[in-house]
Amino acid sequence: MINDISADIGPLYEKSTKTTIPMYSFDRPAVALWQGVYEGMIEAGCSHKQATDWLQSKEPRWLFDITLEKQMLQMGREIGRSNASIAKAA
Repeated sequence: MINDISADIGPLYEKSTKTTIPMYSFDRPAVALWQGVYEGMIEAGCSHKQATDWLQSKEPRWLFDITLEKQMLQMGREIGRSNASIAKAA
């Protein structure tokens, strides 16, 4: 049996914990990020084909492996800190 885990995000806890959290809008941040990348490439003079080919290549993964993952984690921490009071009040 195959389990659909497409709406799960993990790891959100210490690495020894095997917990995942179903997310209401899991794919929305990814869509916004890659749409922004595409629009930036078009604004910088790439054709639709060039931007699409790049987005469908291994380059975005390598970008995450090299630098973007750290930047995204930092942005996530900042969002988490700025929204902690809302979560606490709920």
